[in-house]
Amino acid sequence: MTDDARNILRGCGACPGCGAPLVVGDEVRCERCGVTYARAGERIDLRLRSPRSARVEFVVGRSERPAPSVNLGPLPLRPDGPLEGSPLPRHLSPALASHIPRPSSVDAIALDLGCGDGVHRAPLERLGFRWLGVDFAAAGAPILADAHALPVTDAAVDFVLSVAVLEHIRHPAVMLREVKRVLRPGGRFVGTVAFLEPFHSDSYTHHTQPGTWSALHDAGFAVEHVSPSAEWQVLRAQAKNGLFPGVPRRVAVGLVRPLESLRRALWSLAALRHPALTAERRLAKLAGAFSFVATSPG
Repeated sequence: MTDDARNILRGCGACPGCGAPLVVGDEVRCERCGVTYARAGERIDLRLRSPRSARVEFVVGRSERPAPSVNLGPLPLRPDGPLEGSPLPRHLSPALASHIPRPSSVDAIALDLGCGDGVHRAPLERLGFRWLGVDFAAAGAPILADAHALPVTDAAVDFVLSVAVLEHIRHPAVMLREVKRVLRPGGRFVGTVAFLEPFHSDSYTHHTQPGTWSALHDAGFAVEHVSPSAEWQVLRAQAKNGLFPGVPRRVAVGLVRPLESLRRALWSLAALRHPALTAERRLAKLAGAFSFVATSPG
């Protein structure tokens, strides 16, 4: 565990089993239940030591739709984005990066949920955030944790980033409520979720556009954007992720390019007869993934 991660945990670490504060020293243990969490080299393993129950309540029998203020079209590029002109990791598009907020203080924490090998650390620290990277198993993560039981105290982090993670979570509703719990009021939650892309073989649930909005809304977030990617439509996503086994990605994308052109032409012709078949609707129906931006009310 790095010194940065250790210092952050000293201020906001919580036992994933019982929720009590963690005592962080040469070892990490819960001051209430006494569980000691093992270190694995530079990493600390804060995953659950035993199963626990998680209860989620839903309101049924009520028809709800996104408010007119929710953007369901392409994600706009904010001209005042704090990372404008900075180098970005491959999966962090300029439009998505432009919605990452500036830290509100020198102690502001960015939780990188599903951080992998830490590719988002540099841009987040460049903004001035204290980076807290957690992942269930990635070798480059300073903290191993279960997204269903985050080892963080309530309202402790200022920003949460979750890129291509939600589809790998067995119980997405539990994870989203955990994110809401650890995010301070007014904090922002930015991420992506798979829809028609095949992506990894261990994904549990892919999300439609209304499904993404509903999951965030039901978890208590104020949803601002649920946006299809114009660059990551279904044919391109499928071509890059196994549609043609053994074929190099560049060649595979070239093979579907004529189909993409034909698809766009046919949609344009259909829209002449059916005005409801807008370009926005086409993007949403054929998106490989959706980006989302939401805020914890407060």
